[in-house]
Amino acid sequence: MAKALRAAKIEVRIVDPKRVRSFAQSAGRLAKNDTIDAEMIAWFAETFDEARGQPTMLLASSFIRW
Repeated sequence: MAKALRAAKIEVRIVDPKRVRSFAQSAGRLAKNDTIDAEMIAWFAETFDEARGQPTMLLASSFIRW
């Protein structure tokens, strides 16, 4: 999927879903649903801008399974 998005000129960053989940837990977000997942992924991306110049859209590997 990431390769196809990049080919379409859409920026992508693949992240480890466990890191996003750990981030959510550290923020006290223990509930889980699609809306919360999307909020946590977006917040994670804003907080951890670790690789400037790297693609910025997040794809959680194999979707997040908490």
